[in-house]
Amino acid sequence: MDFATARDISALMLDISARLDASVRTMRDHTEAEEYNAYRLAVGELIGRIYCEMLTPIYDQYPTLTPEALKNS
Repeated sequence: MDFATARDISALMLDISARLDASVRTMRDHTEAEEYNAYRLAVGELIGRIYCEMLTPIYDQYPTLTPEALKNS
């Protein structure tokens, strides 16, 4: 993957992760605890897979694309 594509995919995946995180806050405010916890766990798995399977390979190839917040994780 070239740098420009990696940059664009990284930005998209970070946006998707942020939107998934926002959906957890919405669920927290509008559902019962059991449903919220199940949803939160499912979203956590998705975000984890995005990071491990999509973003980590990009950041390994192009370390300059790694966001500051993720550099020590």
